[in-house]
Amino acid sequence: MNPTESLDALEADNGDALYRCRHDAEHRHSVLALLKELLTNPDVKVLHRGMNAAGRIRGAFDETDALAELVPLVAKHVSSDDELIRRVAIGALHCIGSHDTECSVLALIRACDDETLLDAALLALVDLANGSTTAIRCFHRFASHSKGKIRRIAIRGLGTSNATDDATIAVITAATNDRNQSVREMARKVLAKIEAQA
Repeated sequence: MNPTESLDALEADNGDALYRCRHDAEHRHSVLALLKELLTNPDVKVLHRGMNAAGRIRGAFDETDALAELVPLVAKHVSSDDELIRRVAIGALHCIGSHDTECSVLALIRACDDETLLDAALLALVDLANGSTTAIRCFHRFASHSKGKIRRIAIRGLGTSNATDDATIAVITAATNDRNQSVREMARKVLAKIEAQA
């Protein structure tokens, strides 16, 4: 079966492969092997669909954590020459990155250097950071970005990271006086959460 036919089979019947993976270990192994093959294919169309399939099929693997093997394969595409592939990689990491948090956090931080990927990468980082000190430093960095949306996401990231060090508190406190109302509101919400947990 060629890669396009393999993808057609994965996507058929409203994601039947997803549900079969939950109960059929042999099928799960074959789907994982297929996804690995698709994520290393040089054809941009195949790669795009393969990453989308990995993102969609995630639920079937939640209990087995088998998708950890796919995270590095997706993460390497965050630095692709093709902008669409970079964007799809960010979306796929947002879906499966929790299976290898260290790898996905580092890839998402690298992606934050690309202005076209910044908001999506930072949002994914908010959901995946799990208190990573590297991610917290990234949130500090973007808490002073020129765009209010990015500053708000960064403050939200500090809140979800449960960081309570002095530098983080100073960044969040400063954001309560931000020129953007949504940033101020997010900062107040995060500070209230930190105070309630103290």
